[in-house]
Amino acid sequence: PPRSTRGRSSSTEAEAAVEIARLAADKAEELRGEAQHAEAERRARLQKAQSARDRLRAEESALSDLLKEDDTDLFPPLIDALEVTPGYEKALGAALDDELTAPIDTAAPIHWNALPPLSAPAPLPKGVSALAEFVKGPPAFARRLNAICVIDDETLGPSLHRALREGQRLVSRDGALWRWDGFTITAGAQTSAATRLSQRNRLSEIRKQLSVVDKNFNDIRLAHADAQDSAKQATDRERTTRFDLQSTYDALSGAREIYARLNEETSGSRSRFESLGELLERLRTDLTEIHDQRITTENAISQLTDPVEARERISA
Repeated sequence: PPRSTRGRSSSTEAEAAVEIARLAADKAEELRGEAQHAEAERRARLQKAQSARDRLRAEESALSDLLKEDDTDLFPPLIDALEVTPGYEKALGAALDDELTAPIDTAAPIHWNALPPLSAPAPLPKGVSALAEFVKGPPAFARRLNAICVIDDETLGPSLHRALREGQRLVSRDGALWRWDGFTITAGAQTSAATRLSQRNRLSEIRKQLSVVDKNFNDIRLAHADAQDSAKQATDRERTTRFDLQSTYDALSGAREIYARLNEETSGSRSRFESLGELLERLRTDLTEIHDQRITTENAISQLTDPVEARERISA
């Protein structure tokens, strides 16, 4: 094929390569946008999870400091050895209050001493529950705990008060107290023991939540790290495709320059060819004329008399 045709074919191929590279770059840009959007969503989730974790950790730290948890405490108080069902902190605090701060270590000046169960304990009033059902503690606390009953409806307290036996106490979940000897505390009187028990329960709840929150945070952190990697890879791929696209543009520009040059050269060659054709035609015309003149001359010469014969004729 002519050189200009080959140049045009190269230019067409370069244009096709540019279109393919442009589509690849557009797709890479779309994927990069999706990856960055996913990374932004996971980053927001990570920030939210971190805020939740930090908030719980701050509350845990504050409660730990407030409760002054210290494993080196020589005589830890009884209250720290108890497990109280949430909702019964006020009842236990009203029933015993400061007595809960005494340790169970008999080496302490003030302490709870473990005694065997009573052989014939006085029965609790009918219709009440033993506080021992909602509070778990060491054996030294058993006698006292078994002599305390709890009710949900404090309006029943005055009528049940009279049924209490010696040493028994009746409490409501709201913190009211009726003691066997007549001592009474109305509901709503917050005790330091109830406050500490509520704080301990809250601390225990926070620590359970933290185990879940920490795992959730780590899972989200890993997911965000994966999203960051994906976004970076997508950005790198887009950068590569943009570079490839520019390369194809450069190749197309080069192909078009070559095509233009070849086309110009072809046009010059065609013009020269046409000029040579015209010259050839003139030469052919000139040759024809020369040929005709030669024939005419030859005919004229053939009709001339022989010179020798002419002289002889003249001499005679």
